[in-house]
Amino acid sequence: MLMTLLVVVLAGIVALLWWGVLIDCARTPEEQIRFVPKLLWLLFLLHAPVIGGLAWTYLGKTNRTATRGPVHRTEPLVKSGSGGI
Repeated sequence: MLMTLLVVVLAGIVALLWWGVLIDCARTPEEQIRFVPKLLWLLFLLHAPVIGGLAWTYLGKTNRTATRGPVHRTEPLVKSGSGGI
């Protein structure tokens, strides 16, 4: 009984992680994907959930924090307006 519960819990965790990786791959823009096209990554994730998920996490996309370039602000640092404190 305990072993069956453990297997069900582990299968549920693997399924949730696989689903998250699959959605992450599908939503990642093509220019951030490395090595092979997005379609091949998705097929790999569908056929090998655990190994494919690990490969996608560590090899599949570029690191967003490693991109270089200026930071563009969309709003001013200090909001101006009429009114006091």
